[in-house]
Amino acid sequence: KPYNVLFVIPGYGTGPPMVFVRRQVRSLPQAGVDSHIFYLTSRTAPWVIWTCGKMLRQEIHRLQPDIVHAQYGTMTALTCALVVKKPLVITYRGSDLNPSIGLSWIRSATGKVCSQIAALAARHIICVSSQLRERLWGRKKRVTVIPNGVDTTIFHPRRQQDVRQELGWDLDERIVLFNAGNGATGKRQDLVEGGVE
Repeated sequence: KPYNVLFVIPGYGTGPPMVFVRRQVRSLPQAGVDSHIFYLTSRTAPWVIWTCGKMLRQEIHRLQPDIVHAQYGTMTALTCALVVKKPLVITYRGSDLNPSIGLSWIRSATGKVCSQIAALAARHIICVSSQLRERLWGRKKRVTVIPNGVDTTIFHPRRQQDVRQELGWDLDERIVLFNAGNGATGKRQDLVEGGVE
C-alpha cells in the first residue's frame, strides 16, 4: 500500500505563492505516494484559522493519511500541531525561522514562536538549509536538511548563447535574475543589488 500523505499549505492554491510545493506534491505519485492538499486560507484571522482547523480535522478523518506534512512553520505548522493526531512532519522554509525584514516585530516574533512551538509536536522536521536547522530551539535530532529540488524537466543545462537568442537577450549583457516576490525587503534585494554593484 502506498503512503498516503496530506500536505497542509498556506494560501488558496492559485497563483504563484507556494507553486513549488504544489509541484512537489504533484510529483509524488511517480514515487508511489498518494498525496492530497489542504489549504490553510488564513494565518492571521482567528475565526478563519479556527474554521480551517475544524475542516482539517474532517479532512484527516476522511482521508486517513499516514502522515500530515505542514509546508511552512508559523500558524500553518501550529494549526497542524494543535489539530493533527497523525504523525506530523513540518518543513521550515525561511522566514518562518529566519529574521524577517519588512514585517512588524510583533508579527515576526509571533510567527517565530508559533514555529518553535509547532516543532515540539513534529515527528520529523525538514529544513531547507542547515542555517534554518540551527535556528530551532530544540528537536534538532529530528531534523533532516533537504534543499528545495529542481524540476529537471523544466530546468536543465543549455548553452547560454542559445537561450539568450531564444529570449531575445543581448549575448554580452550582464543579466541578474532575482525573484523578490511580494517582499523585496524581506528577500534582501539590497544584498543582491550590492553584489551586482
